[in-house]
Amino acid sequence: MKEALTRIAGQRIRLIEKLIGSEVKAELLILFHSNPELVASLDDLAQRMGRPSKEIRKEIDEFVRIGLINENPVYSLNRERDRQIQEAISRQFMRDSPGGEEEAEPPERRRTGIGVLDRLLPEGCPHSASILVLGDPGSNRTILCQQFLAESMKAGLLCIYVCCEDFPDNVRKSMADMKVDTAYYESAGKLVFVDCYSPLIGLESKEKLYVDSYSLSALSIALSKALAQQERLGTAVILLDSFSPLVQKCGFQPSIEFLRTLVAKVRMFKSACLIKMNRKAFAPPLLASVQDVVDCVIEMKVEEEPEGLGKYLRVSKMKGAKCSTAWTPYEASPETGIVEKVGGSRNGAKGGRGAAEDGLPLYEVE
Repeated sequence: MKEALTRIAGQRIRLIEKLIGSEVKAELLILFHSNPELVASLDDLAQRMGRPSKEIRKEIDEFVRIGLINENPVYSLNRERDRQIQEAISRQFMRDSPGGEEEAEPPERRRTGIGVLDRLLPEGCPHSASILVLGDPGSNRTILCQQFLAESMKAGLLCIYVCCEDFPDNVRKSMADMKVDTAYYESAGKLVFVDCYSPLIGLESKEKLYVDSYSLSALSIALSKALAQQERLGTAVILLDSFSPLVQKCGFQPSIEFLRTLVAKVRMFKSACLIKMNRKAFAPPLLASVQDVVDCVIEMKVEEEPEGLGKYLRVSKMKGAKCSTAWTPYEASPETGIVEKVGGSRNGAKGGRGAAEDGLPLYEVE
Protein backbone atom coordinates (compact mmCIF):
# COMPACT_ATOMS: atom_id res chain seq x y z
CA MET A 1 0.00 0.00 0.00
CA LYS A 2 2.78 2.43 0.95
CA GLU A 3 4.59 1.81 -2.35
CA ALA A 4 1.35 2.35 -4.30
CA LEU A 5 0.67 5.65 -2.53
CA THR A 6 4.23 6.78 -3.22
CA ARG A 7 3.81 5.92 -6.92
CA ILE A 8 0.51 7.83 -7.12
CA ALA A 9 2.04 10.85 -5.38
CA GLY A 10 4.93 10.75 -7.86
CA GLN A 11 2.50 10.77 -10.80
CA ARG A 12 0.71 13.80 -9.38
CA ILE A 13 3.97 15.66 -8.78
CA ARG A 14 5.07 15.00 -12.38
CA LEU A 15 1.71 16.32 -13.61
CA ILE A 16 2.18 19.53 -11.64
CA GLU A 17 5.81 19.88 -12.73
CA LYS A 18 4.75 19.60 -16.36
CA LEU A 19 2.61 22.70 -15.93
CA ILE A 20 4.66 24.72 -13.44
CA GLY A 21 8.08 23.12 -13.73
CA SER A 22 9.73 26.52 -13.91
CA GLU A 23 9.23 30.09 -12.69
CA VAL A 24 8.39 31.22 -16.23
CA LYS A 25 5.70 28.56 -16.71
CA ALA A 26 4.05 29.42 -13.42
CA GLU A 27 4.10 33.14 -14.27
CA LEU A 28 2.63 32.46 -17.72
CA LEU A 29 -0.23 30.41 -16.30
CA ILE A 30 -1.02 32.98 -13.61
CA LEU A 31 -0.92 35.78 -16.22
CA PHE A 32 -3.34 34.04 -18.60
CA HIS A 33 -5.68 32.82 -15.84
CA SER A 34 -5.83 36.30 -14.33
CA ASN A 35 -6.43 37.77 -17.82
CA PRO A 36 -8.31 35.05 -19.77
CA GLU A 37 -9.10 37.47 -22.65
CA LEU A 38 -5.42 38.32 -23.14
CA VAL A 39 -4.11 38.14 -26.71
CA ALA A 40 -0.44 39.08 -26.84
CA SER A 41 2.67 38.73 -28.93
CA LEU A 42 5.88 37.24 -27.58
CA ASP A 43 7.32 40.74 -27.09
CA ASP A 44 4.16 41.86 -25.26
CA LEU A 45 4.43 38.89 -22.89
CA ALA A 46 8.12 39.61 -22.32
CA GLN A 47 7.34 43.23 -21.42
CA ARG A 48 4.50 42.25 -19.05
CA MET A 49 6.63 39.65 -17.28
CA GLY A 50 9.91 41.57 -17.33
CA ARG A 51 11.76 38.66 -18.89
CA PRO A 52 13.72 38.13 -22.14
CA SER A 53 11.61 36.97 -25.10
CA LYS A 54 13.94 34.01 -25.69
CA GLU A 55 13.37 32.74 -22.14
CA ILE A 56 9.57 32.94 -22.49
CA ARG A 57 9.54 31.34 -25.96
CA LYS A 58 11.36 28.28 -24.63
CA GLU A 59 8.65 27.61 -22.01
CA ILE A 60 5.52 28.68 -23.88
CA ASP A 61 6.28 26.32 -26.79
CA GLU A 62 5.36 23.36 -24.56
CA PHE A 63 2.00 24.95 -23.71
CA VAL A 64 1.38 25.42 -27.44
CA ARG A 65 2.34 21.78 -28.06
CA ILE A 66 -0.25 20.44 -25.57
CA GLY A 67 -2.90 22.83 -26.86
CA LEU A 68 -3.19 24.97 -23.74
CA ILE A 69 -2.03 28.14 -25.52
CA ASN A 70 -3.03 29.14 -29.05
CA GLU A 71 -0.44 30.71 -31.39
CA ASN A 72 -1.54 32.33 -34.65
CA PRO A 73 0.79 34.35 -34.51
CA VAL A 74 -0.16 35.97 -31.19
CA TYR A 75 -0.71 33.93 -28.04
CA SER A 76 -4.06 33.38 -26.28
CA LEU A 77 -5.50 30.96 -23.76
CA ASN A 78 -7.39 27.93 -25.12
CA ARG A 79 -10.21 27.93 -22.56
CA GLU A 80 -11.64 24.54 -23.51
CA ARG A 81 -8.25 22.85 -23.30
CA ASP A 82 -7.54 24.68 -20.04
CA ARG A 83 -10.81 23.37 -18.59
CA GLN A 84 -9.90 19.81 -19.64
CA ILE A 85 -6.46 20.06 -18.03
CA GLN A 86 -7.86 21.55 -14.81
CA GLU A 87 -10.40 18.72 -14.59
CA ALA A 88 -7.65 16.16 -15.22
CA ILE A 89 -5.57 17.65 -12.41
CA SER A 90 -8.55 17.56 -10.04
CA ARG A 91 -9.23 13.92 -10.91
CA GLN A 92 -5.57 13.05 -10.30
CA PHE A 93 -5.73 14.64 -6.86
CA MET A 94 -9.04 12.99 -5.98
CA ARG A 95 -8.24 9.48 -7.20
CA ASP A 96 -6.85 7.28 -4.45
CA SER A 97 -5.59 10.27 -2.46
CA PRO A 98 -3.67 9.34 0.69
CA GLY A 99 -5.69 9.52 3.89
CA GLY A 100 -8.99 8.17 5.12
CA GLU A 101 -9.57 4.45 5.48
CA GLU A 102 -6.91 3.54 2.91
CA GLU A 103 -4.06 5.17 4.82
CA ALA A 104 -1.54 2.46 5.64
CA GLU A 105 0.06 4.12 8.65
CA PRO A 106 -1.34 6.39 11.38
CA PRO A 107 -0.60 10.06 10.68
CA GLU A 108 2.18 11.85 12.52
CA ARG A 109 0.94 14.42 15.02
CA ARG A 110 2.32 17.50 16.73
CA ARG A 111 1.37 19.97 19.43
CA THR A 112 0.02 23.24 18.05
CA GLY A 113 1.64 25.37 20.77
CA ILE A 114 -1.78 26.91 21.55
CA GLY A 115 -2.64 25.75 25.08
CA VAL A 116 -6.42 25.58 24.76
CA LEU A 117 -6.23 23.69 21.45
CA ASP A 118 -3.63 21.25 22.72
CA ARG A 119 -5.88 20.41 25.68
CA LEU A 120 -8.80 19.75 23.32
CA LEU A 121 -6.51 17.63 21.08
CA PRO A 122 -4.80 15.33 23.64
CA GLU A 123 -3.22 13.18 20.91
CA GLY A 124 -1.97 16.19 19.00
CA CYS A 125 -2.87 17.62 15.59
CA PRO A 126 -1.96 15.54 12.49
CA HIS A 127 0.89 17.02 10.44
CA SER A 128 -1.25 16.58 7.32
CA ALA A 129 -4.75 17.94 7.98
CA SER A 130 -7.27 20.36 6.53
CA ILE A 131 -8.67 22.46 9.37
CA LEU A 132 -11.78 24.63 9.03
CA VAL A 133 -11.83 27.51 11.53
CA LEU A 134 -15.54 28.34 11.57
CA GLY A 135 -16.57 31.26 13.74
CA ASP A 136 -18.88 34.16 14.47
CA PRO A 137 -17.88 37.75 13.68
CA GLY A 138 -15.81 39.04 16.59
CA SER A 139 -14.73 35.56 17.69
CA ASN A 140 -11.05 36.27 16.90
CA ARG A 141 -10.70 33.65 14.16
CA THR A 142 -7.87 35.65 12.60
CA ILE A 143 -5.92 35.76 15.86
CA LEU A 144 -6.25 31.98 16.25
CA CYS A 145 -5.11 31.34 12.68
CA GLN A 146 -2.17 33.71 12.90
CA GLN A 147 -1.17 32.22 16.26
CA PHE A 148 -1.25 28.73 14.69
CA LEU A 149 0.96 30.00 11.86
CA ALA A 150 3.36 31.72 14.28
CA GLU A 151 3.83 28.50 16.26
CA SER A 152 4.33 26.57 13.01
CA MET A 153 7.06 28.96 11.87
CA LYS A 154 8.80 28.64 15.23
CA ALA A 155 8.74 24.87 14.67
CA GLY A 156 10.57 25.37 11.36
CA LEU A 157 7.63 24.74 9.01
CA LEU A 158 7.02 26.53 5.72
CA CYS A 159 3.96 28.81 6.08
CA ILE A 160 1.93 30.13 3.14
CA TYR A 161 -0.47 32.98 3.93
CA VAL A 162 -3.22 33.56 1.33
CA CYS A 163 -4.61 37.08 1.84
CA CYS A 164 -8.16 37.43 0.50
CA GLU A 165 -9.52 39.99 3.00
CA ASP A 166 -6.60 42.29 3.81
CA PHE A 167 -3.25 43.57 2.56
CA PRO A 168 -0.21 41.42 3.37
CA ASP A 169 1.44 44.44 5.02
CA ASN A 170 -1.46 44.68 7.48
CA VAL A 171 -1.01 40.98 8.27
CA ARG A 172 2.68 41.60 8.90
CA LYS A 173 1.77 44.36 11.37
CA SER A 174 -0.75 42.21 13.24
CA MET A 175 1.73 39.34 13.49
CA ALA A 176 4.34 41.79 14.76
CA ASP A 177 1.98 42.38 17.72
CA MET A 178 2.49 38.69 18.51
CA LYS A 179 6.26 39.29 18.51
CA VAL A 180 6.66 37.47 15.19
CA ASP A 181 9.50 38.79 13.03
CA THR A 182 7.93 38.15 9.62
CA ALA A 183 10.90 39.71 7.81
CA TYR A 184 13.20 37.05 9.29
CA TYR A 185 10.96 34.16 8.26
CA GLU A 186 10.38 35.61 4.78
CA SER A 187 14.12 36.06 4.20
CA ALA A 188 14.64 32.45 5.33
CA GLY A 189 12.01 31.29 2.83
CA LYS A 190 9.73 29.98 5.58
CA LEU A 191 6.91 32.51 5.13
CA VAL A 192 5.31 33.22 1.76
CA PHE A 193 2.41 35.59 1.08
CA VAL A 194 -0.06 35.10 -1.78
CA ASP A 195 -1.80 38.43 -2.36
CA CYS A 196 -5.37 38.08 -3.63
CA TYR A 197 -6.54 41.34 -2.05
CA SER A 198 -4.55 44.08 -3.81
CA PRO A 199 -5.52 42.97 -7.36
CA LEU A 200 -9.12 42.59 -6.19
CA ILE A 201 -9.40 46.31 -5.40
CA GLY A 202 -7.38 47.40 -8.42
CA LEU A 203 -3.98 48.00 -6.78
CA GLU A 204 -0.64 46.67 -7.92
CA SER A 205 0.68 44.05 -5.53
CA LYS A 206 4.17 44.25 -4.04
CA GLU A 207 4.29 40.51 -3.40
CA LYS A 208 6.11 37.96 -5.55
CA LEU A 209 2.95 35.85 -5.68
CA TYR A 210 -0.33 37.59 -6.40
CA VAL A 211 -3.52 36.56 -8.19
CA ASP A 212 -7.01 37.82 -8.73
CA SER A 213 -8.98 35.87 -6.12
CA TYR A 214 -11.84 35.63 -8.64
CA SER A 215 -9.64 33.15 -10.53
CA LEU A 216 -9.63 29.91 -8.54
CA SER A 217 -7.42 28.17 -11.07
CA ALA A 218 -4.81 30.95 -10.86
CA LEU A 219 -4.90 30.71 -7.07
CA SER A 220 -4.40 26.96 -7.27
CA ILE A 221 -1.38 27.47 -9.53
CA ALA A 222 0.11 30.07 -7.16
CA LEU A 223 -0.30 27.67 -4.22
CA SER A 224 1.42 24.89 -6.16
CA LYS A 225 4.28 27.25 -6.89
CA ALA A 226 4.57 28.19 -3.19
CA LEU A 227 4.42 24.53 -2.15
CA ALA A 228 7.36 23.77 -4.42
CA GLN A 229 9.56 24.87 -1.51
CA GLN A 230 8.06 22.13 0.67
CA GLU A 231 10.57 19.54 -0.51
CA ARG A 232 13.39 21.64 0.94
CA LEU A 233 11.66 22.71 4.18
CA GLY A 234 9.44 19.72 4.98
CA THR A 235 5.84 20.02 6.15
CA ALA A 236 4.05 23.20 5.10
CA VAL A 237 1.06 25.04 6.57
CA ILE A 238 -1.31 27.04 4.34
CA LEU A 239 -3.67 29.67 5.75
CA LEU A 240 -6.58 30.61 3.49
CA ASP A 241 -7.78 33.91 4.97
CA SER A 242 -10.51 33.52 4.15
CA PHE A 243 -12.73 31.12 2.22
CA SER A 244 -15.81 33.35 2.63
CA PRO A 245 -15.06 35.89 -0.16
CA LEU A 246 -14.19 33.09 -2.58
CA VAL A 247 -17.64 31.55 -2.08
CA GLN A 248 -19.34 34.95 -2.36
CA LYS A 249 -17.50 35.98 -5.52
CA CYS A 250 -16.96 32.68 -7.34
CA GLY A 251 -20.09 30.76 -6.37
CA PHE A 252 -20.69 27.74 -4.17
CA GLN A 253 -19.96 24.84 -6.54
CA PRO A 254 -16.68 26.16 -8.04
CA SER A 255 -15.46 27.09 -4.55
CA ILE A 256 -16.25 23.65 -3.15
CA GLU A 257 -14.40 22.00 -6.04
CA PHE A 258 -11.43 24.29 -5.42
CA LEU A 259 -11.53 23.33 -1.73
CA ARG A 260 -11.62 19.61 -2.56
CA THR A 261 -8.58 20.03 -4.80
CA LEU A 262 -6.78 22.08 -2.12
CA VAL A 263 -7.44 19.42 0.53
CA ALA A 264 -6.16 16.69 -1.79
CA LYS A 265 -3.12 18.80 -2.66
CA VAL A 266 -2.06 19.34 0.97
CA ARG A 267 -2.49 15.61 1.61
CA MET A 268 -0.24 14.86 -1.32
CA PHE A 269 2.41 17.23 0.02
CA LYS A 270 1.85 15.86 3.56
CA SER A 271 1.06 19.37 4.73
CA ALA A 272 -1.68 21.20 6.61
CA CYS A 273 -4.20 23.85 5.66
CA LEU A 274 -6.23 26.29 7.78
CA ILE A 275 -9.42 27.57 6.14
CA LYS A 276 -11.03 30.54 7.86
CA MET A 277 -14.78 31.02 7.36
CA ASN A 278 -17.62 33.14 8.77
CA ARG A 279 -20.34 30.77 9.99
CA LYS A 280 -22.98 33.55 10.14
CA ALA A 281 -22.59 34.49 6.47
CA PHE A 282 -23.88 31.28 4.87
CA ALA A 283 -26.82 28.89 5.07
CA PRO A 284 -26.46 25.67 7.13
CA PRO A 285 -26.47 23.32 4.08
CA LEU A 286 -23.48 25.15 2.58
CA LEU A 287 -21.60 25.11 5.88
CA ALA A 288 -22.32 21.39 6.23
CA SER A 289 -20.88 20.75 2.76
CA VAL A 290 -17.67 22.58 3.64
CA GLN A 291 -17.35 20.75 6.97
CA ASP A 292 -17.76 17.44 5.16
CA VAL A 293 -14.75 18.14 2.93
CA VAL A 294 -12.21 18.94 5.67
CA ASP A 295 -10.51 16.74 8.28
CA CYS A 296 -10.99 18.97 11.30
CA VAL A 297 -13.49 21.65 12.38
CA ILE A 298 -12.72 24.23 15.05
CA GLU A 299 -15.86 26.20 15.97
CA MET A 300 -15.75 29.60 17.67
CA LYS A 301 -18.86 31.38 18.95
CA VAL A 302 -19.79 34.60 20.74
CA GLU A 303 -22.67 34.71 23.25
CA GLU A 304 -24.36 37.56 25.10
CA GLU A 305 -23.92 37.19 28.86
CA PRO A 306 -24.74 39.42 31.88
CA GLU A 307 -21.10 40.46 32.26
CA GLY A 308 -20.59 41.03 28.51
CA LEU A 309 -19.74 38.88 25.52
CA GLY A 310 -18.61 35.33 26.24
CA LYS A 311 -16.38 33.54 23.75
CA TYR A 312 -16.21 29.74 23.39
CA LEU A 313 -14.49 27.27 21.11
CA ARG A 314 -14.52 23.54 20.55
CA VAL A 315 -13.14 20.94 18.18
CA SER A 316 -16.31 19.42 16.74
CA LYS A 317 -14.55 17.13 14.26
CA MET A 318 -11.08 15.57 14.00
CA LYS A 319 -10.40 12.82 11.51
CA GLY A 320 -8.13 10.07 12.84
CA ALA A 321 -7.52 11.50 16.32
CA LYS A 322 -9.30 12.03 19.61
CA CYS A 323 -10.72 15.44 20.41
CA SER A 324 -12.75 17.11 23.13
CA THR A 325 -16.07 18.40 21.84
CA ALA A 326 -16.90 20.49 24.93
CA TRP A 327 -17.38 24.23 24.46
CA THR A 328 -14.42 25.88 26.20
CA PRO A 329 -14.29 29.57 27.21
CA TYR A 330 -11.37 31.63 25.99
CA GLU A 331 -9.96 35.13 25.91
CA ALA A 332 -8.01 36.72 23.06
CA SER A 333 -5.73 39.64 22.40
CA PRO A 334 -3.22 40.43 19.64
CA GLU A 335 -0.39 40.19 22.18
CA THR A 336 -1.27 36.91 23.94
CA GLY A 337 -3.29 35.20 21.24
CA ILE A 338 -6.03 32.72 22.23
CA VAL A 339 -5.85 31.56 25.86
CA GLU A 340 -8.31 29.51 27.91
CA LYS A 341 -10.41 31.61 30.29
CA VAL A 342 -9.84 30.46 33.85
CA GLY A 343 -12.99 29.74 35.85
CA GLY A 344 -15.34 30.04 32.89
CA SER A 345 -18.12 27.71 31.74
CA ARG A 346 -17.08 24.62 29.82
CA ASN A 347 -20.24 24.32 27.71
CA GLY A 348 -21.02 27.87 26.70
CA ALA A 349 -24.02 28.32 29.02
CA LYS A 350 -24.26 30.43 32.15
CA GLY A 351 -23.36 28.37 35.19
CA GLY A 352 -22.79 25.35 32.95
CA ARG A 353 -20.74 22.28 33.74
CA GLY A 354 -18.10 20.47 31.73
CA ALA A 355 -18.93 17.73 29.26
CA ALA A 356 -17.69 14.98 31.57
CA GLU A 357 -19.76 16.35 34.48
CA ASP A 358 -22.88 16.27 32.31
CA GLY A 359 -22.33 12.59 31.55
CA LEU A 360 -21.52 13.29 27.88
CA PRO A 361 -18.60 11.60 26.10
CA LEU A 362 -15.53 13.77 26.47
CA TYR A 363 -13.75 12.56 23.36
CA GLU A 364 -14.91 11.53 19.94
CA VAL A 365 -12.99 10.17 16.97
CA GLU A 366 -14.16 10.70 13.38
